Amino acid sequence: MGWLAGGAHRTGAVIQALRSSKVSQKGLSFLRSSQLSSGGYALGTSGPANSQSTAWAAQGMIAVGTDPASISRNGNSAVDYLLARQDSDGHFNYSSTSDQ
Repeated sequence: MGWLAGGAHRTGAVIQALRSSKVSQKGLSFLRSSQLSSGGYALGTSGPANSQSTAWAAQGMIAVGTDPASISRNGNSAVDYLLARQDSDGHFNYSSTSDQ
């Protein structure tokens, strides 16, 4: 699980599956503490933010009844991070430096 090893994407997936357990609240705490200043989340426990991990984290928040826009770092939420990665044709860039 993310708070042990693996990051926000795994944590987001786990809390979606176990959304009404104590595990989900521990996972939500991890997501709050691991959010980067951009509002996004990294693939692992360190590194730059990316859209994939940020989307998994946001899905986990939604699954436990938390609005992803309500959790922010430096005034930036996961929603802000994702919207900043959206291209004019609608797709989302992987990160600020990669459109894979």
